[in-house]
Amino acid sequence: MVLEAISKLEPRDFENLAFDLLQSAGLRNMVWRTPGADGGRDIEGHFLLNDLSGAITVQKWYVECKRYSSAVDWPTLWGKIAYADNQEADYLLLVTNNNPSPQCETQLSAWNAQRRRVQVRVWRGYEIEKILEGYPAVAAKYGLRDKPTPIDVEFFPLLTEVTKVAQASYTALELDGDPRPGLEVAASLTELISLRMAQVRSQGRIFAADVTVAKPEYTWLNWTGPVGAWESAGIRAFLSAYRCFTAAETLNVTGSQDEARLVPVKGRGRLTPVVQASLANIALWADIELGPLDEGTLSMTIRPRRGKA
Repeated sequence: MVLEAISKLEPRDFENLAFDLLQSAGLRNMVWRTPGADGGRDIEGHFLLNDLSGAITVQKWYVECKRYSSAVDWPTLWGKIAYADNQEADYLLLVTNNNPSPQCETQLSAWNAQRRRVQVRVWRGYEIEKILEGYPAVAAKYGLRDKPTPIDVEFFPLLTEVTKVAQASYTALELDGDPRPGLEVAASLTELISLRMAQVRSQGRIFAADVTVAKPEYTWLNWTGPVGAWESAGIRAFLSAYRCFTAAETLNVTGSQDEARLVPVKGRGRLTPVVQASLANIALWADIELGPLDEGTLSMTIRPRRGKA
């Protein structure tokens, strides 16, 4: 039933599903490539691996996500491989609701066996169904649950974030610190959770609600340029969390119609992988795409999630 529902997703929703799964799985610095000749959008990102010595290896991944009405043939996949190879990618991942044809599977195995620079991986339709089992929040977001599950299971990671910031706020209060950043995050996340729970219960998935073109009214927020179209609850939750997690005094935002560049002022030195995972989780429910993070300045580009094509 889930595979059938995946195949019925609109093309843009299928691409967004792939983006959210990849972001949840740990792909970082994700950017959309311009639409290809087939009208699909490709994703580029980095995956970080720690070896036994503690050294970090950065893998460059290219992802082709597209619904196909029939099996994927080798000439189609070969064109994707050639492009990824030209861009010096380490891996090409094909995310599809269908399967490679038998001949394509044979050629694909032969290609990988030759240890070419670009190794090819495939998320087949039935594999996406299995992958979704490990990411119940993503499944709930797109209405792809095989059977109803306790709603707190899907929202548990977000509820955990509320618990952590609430505890941090209390500690700050006890130590004569400023509890307001954490309280703002807790309040905005609680609002977002309430909204998403109601949507999942009533519609079976989430959707954009209360889209605004007005910037959030935070005293620490300096927004210049166009605001664009953001969902009110989502943008408040993410901005307050980003400001709190970077320990910034203020947050400078340069906006356009399609994205916003966040620059923390007097923030801490770096965002740990745990904090980055927390931001990715909030972005998932806020329906926000995370762009590359500048480790030096802690600046980041975010984009409002686009709906159906």
